[in-house]
Amino acid sequence: MGLPVLPDLLHSAVQRARWPLLAWGLALFFWTGHLLTSFHLSDGPLAQGMGQVVAFLGAVPTPPAALEGWLWAGGFALPYPLLTSSFAVWLAGGLLAGEERRRTLTLLLAAPMPRSRLLLAQYAALWLAMAVLGAWLAGVLLLANLSLALGLAPGFLLRAVGLNTLLALVWGSAAFLTGALTGRPNLSRWVGAGAFVLFYILHRLSPAEGALSFFSWLSPFHYTQTSLPGAGWVLAGLSGLCLAAAWVGFNRRDLEL
Repeated sequence: MGLPVLPDLLHSAVQRARWPLLAWGLALFFWTGHLLTSFHLSDGPLAQGMGQVVAFLGAVPTPPAALEGWLWAGGFALPYPLLTSSFAVWLAGGLLAGEERRRTLTLLLAAPMPRSRLLLAQYAALWLAMAVLGAWLAGVLLLANLSLALGLAPGFLLRAVGLNTLLALVWGSAAFLTGALTGRPNLSRWVGAGAFVLFYILHRLSPAEGALSFFSWLSPFHYTQTSLPGAGWVLAGLSGLCLAAAWVGFNRRDLEL
């Protein structure tokens, strides 16, 4: 009986996210253009300033030996995860928790619709929006690679974008989980953002070798390395754990209807 409601619910969530999705997509586009431009302009303040930013974000020599290293350090080390993850956290924090805060859960559950189906529909909206954002970033990089004859391997670009999108979904799933457990959008977003910062610091401070190197494996950022086998499954599994916990918590707690 609740099936006709699901497309409308998914469409409504995507409609609310369309303008922020456009804004974040433009931010990814302009940062990529700035990054590639500053690599090819070896002289001048733009390249010198960008080189310092890349060196700080990616902890690589300035300038890097190859364009792939430059793109990784100045894009996938922090800026791309920051942009995509901030969108995921913003969207996920306002999905389920936003419906509860707006007191619209009464109408949705009166369809009638089981709580679990409502939760999955909202989470599907998060996945759909992130798939669009990830596809946009992949398209921008592949188009730049082709039109500018950058010589980057398309497989490297697609795998890097895919892992970056899955990483963003981890933080979005953490925000979604918090919203399912508390019904508070702002708290959900703070938790997702806080988890991002905490694990990024853990990732950057953990030694690559030595007795404490195992700490680097605790951070989801570790699994964005394109050379690491099974990294995508680890990130997807973390999101799945958050969804499972959200399923249990949302179905058991009293809602603010």
